[in-house]
Amino acid sequence: SFSEIVDSVLSQPRKVMKSPDSTEQVQGELEMPASPAESVSFIDVPQKEAEVLVIDSDDELKQDQVTSSHPAPTEEQNVVSSTCTGTATNSSPPEGATLAQLPRQQLQIQPAVAQKIRKQIKKDFSCGGNLKETPTSSQSDHPPMSAPVAQEPTPGSFVGHSAGVVAIQISGNFLYSVSADMVARAWDLRSRECVQVYKGHNRKINCLQVVQSQGDEERLYTGSSDKTVRCYNIQTAACVLKYELDDRVLCMHQKWKILYLGLGNGQVISINVVTRKCVDKFDCHTPRAISCITTGMEGPRRLLLVGSYDATISIRDARDGLLLKTLSGHSKTPLCMQVVNHVVYSGSADTMVMAHNINTGELQGIYKGHTHAVTGIHVLGNVVGKVMITASLDRLVRVFEVTSQEKLQVYGGQKDMIMCLVVHKSMVYVGCYDGSLTALPLDLTKNFRCWWRGCSLIFGIRDHLKQHLGSDHIKPNHNTITCCWKSCGKDFCMKKHDVQEVRSHLSAHVDQHYVMET
Repeated sequence: SFSEIVDSVLSQPRKVMKSPDSTEQVQGELEMPASPAESVSFIDVPQKEAEVLVIDSDDELKQDQVTSSHPAPTEEQNVVSSTCTGTATNSSPPEGATLAQLPRQQLQIQPAVAQKIRKQIKKDFSCGGNLKETPTSSQSDHPPMSAPVAQEPTPGSFVGHSAGVVAIQISGNFLYSVSADMVARAWDLRSRECVQVYKGHNRKINCLQVVQSQGDEERLYTGSSDKTVRCYNIQTAACVLKYELDDRVLCMHQKWKILYLGLGNGQVISINVVTRKCVDKFDCHTPRAISCITTGMEGPRRLLLVGSYDATISIRDARDGLLLKTLSGHSKTPLCMQVVNHVVYSGSADTMVMAHNINTGELQGIYKGHTHAVTGIHVLGNVVGKVMITASLDRLVRVFEVTSQEKLQVYGGQKDMIMCLVVHKSMVYVGCYDGSLTALPLDLTKNFRCWWRGCSLIFGIRDHLKQHLGSDHIKPNHNTITCCWKSCGKDFCMKKHDVQEVRSHLSAHVDQHYVMET
């Protein structure tokens, strides 16, 4: 979904990616009805092939029609059909239910008893209890994931993706990632090994969301440029549900048991993750594509914030899509957002992060420092002097002090543009355009300043400073390289010296300086 921004950044020819707001029609595209009422039907199947839900059907001709990619269900399959009319109804039984459901009156538990049960469950789980799902014939050939005892994550690389990593999320002890290589992966945070692969999409995946469905079971939702959203059993990697839409799914966000999908045609689709039915459809920025979605609160009112390729952010009532106000401070596409209290922080292709009050629309701050599009943002409130961490196509992660807007630190070490970012337990996770996925330790107490004349970057990791000196301050095509670290001034004739010798010289400067400082 960042292809339009990426193409504007690159100065030399490289792989061209299709623009998310392109008006080019994709074969098989369906026409959206004017009314939000849609026919949504699904089948809970014990197969790899999942039921297809058509969310863009004609109200009269396609009412209650089921589009399925597998044969007719057998007697062992549980078939449930329903129609989306703009309101969610919990008519589907729990997954795997085989006994008749008892009336609600027979299932009531006294509050005191329920509280006692909750405490016992928490006590059992804190003692290292593992939650496992019993394998069935409906699960895939992949081995089920186990839930390890909580352990601290470790820094390093996650190796597996073959194309750009565009979205990541952490849930429990696992990191989930999606990529342009058309697969999603689950990684163990401690070992950094891939423990599960989720397949099925036939075009690049743009977004993901891990949510709790019926019975507090976690499900992985992925949105793709193939105009579908797939729902996977996290443990077995079996695709249990598939939604077909009328345009590319570029972003998603979950809140209040509702999954919001941002499409390439400017619409936002909402799906109830409990009933798994379409709730509503909002025309937010048609025909410009939706770039990012988040949520907030204004008193008791639930807010939906929608960023678009028209460079604006619309604030809407999350229940009916009513437009409340528009934030138009950015000059280019907002690519990421986070709401903290009553302030939305938005990173944009214009290289800046802006802070707006979502109640008044007032601009409260502008954070500058990146030289290319800002693709990830995370505000931390559990440290002294609240900080904001941002990622950019300039291959750097920056740390800002929120109140003063001061630039505190920089983290580098990446060989290609950073497409996404998430922060978890003093660790920064970044996904890059070359398919790399890396965990970086975040430590605001360690600062390694670059003392090259004219450079003021302060790195949080010493090796990142060395890489910065060797790549950004050395021009191998020059006949002579002069060391500008403080007052060194040593000249290197490139006919007599190689680049590695110059880098070793600069590395020695760094080690000597910070050993003396210690």
